[in-house]
Amino acid sequence: MKELSIVSNQLFLFSFLYMVGILSAKLKIIRSSDLDSLAKFIVNVTMPLMLFTTITNGPKINALKDITPIFLWYPIVIGLLFLVSGLVIKIFKIKDEHKNLFRATFVFGNTGFIGIPLILSLFPQSGIIYVSGCMIIDQLLLWTIGVWLTKPVKFDKRQGFFQEFKNIINSSVVSIFLAVICLMLGFSLPNLLNQAFSQVGNLTTALALIYVGGLFFFTDKKSMFKNIDAYLIVIIKMLIVPILLFLICKQAGAFTDQIKVILVLLTLPSMSSLVIFAKMNNSDSRYTLANITLSTILSLLTIPVLIFLFN
Repeated sequence: MKELSIVSNQLFLFSFLYMVGILSAKLKIIRSSDLDSLAKFIVNVTMPLMLFTTITNGPKINALKDITPIFLWYPIVIGLLFLVSGLVIKIFKIKDEHKNLFRATFVFGNTGFIGIPLILSLFPQSGIIYVSGCMIIDQLLLWTIGVWLTKPVKFDKRQGFFQEFKNIINSSVVSIFLAVICLMLGFSLPNLLNQAFSQVGNLTTALALIYVGGLFFFTDKKSMFKNIDAYLIVIIKMLIVPILLFLICKQAGAFTDQIKVILVLLTLPSMSSLVIFAKMNNSDSRYTLANITLSTILSLLTIPVLIFLFN
């Protein structure tokens, strides 16, 4: 099956970069204290440039107008994931200190590393337009709500709404807004500047996974694989929710290509960037890492099965 091959290839690349991080830590090229600096470099330099160039170099505004339903349905589906994650937290009594981290790893999937190649293979002609629309929404929510969920402190009423709003504004959110404005105005960067931005932005995936591998080296492995919450993400978010939505859409006669793209994105494992957010915000990065690692490994089994079902 072609989809199995794609997922396998991406997981091989994921594992390779992961191992580079592990070996670098083992050989003391990367020390535990270096991880914070690497995380700051990714979050404040490479990631904003990657987001900006991905949006501005993608489909133009006229093409995105053709996928208006995605801009309606995808936020609704993400909202549904938030509701389901809340139910799972209550039913399975997720620890208080892990509730927000669980919700973040439950809701946000690894669109960039696994989702994009998968969508492009399933929809060679229109896939880039579909996934671009989803990514604009996904990344904006990830870098606002997603970052906020990885903070250990709860909402402080003494701060007030505007202070809390200020706390979720970061360089990547600004980058996304600037990119969307450029997209709407039809503005493009000069070729040389665009090339420079793209080259720095393209470092993001490799650096992020090397970081995750380094963090894995300094983490207790036994406790990681005993983390029940990670298995809940796989069973409920990556299997049950996509299957139920598939059956509902099929029954309603609304199983369009755009709906299929959204369902494929639901099957993805947790976003690897979340562990960087958790580490920078002094949350439980080991718990976040366990959810990401286990959901990614098990996606090799779950994604091909669901893609076969959707087809």
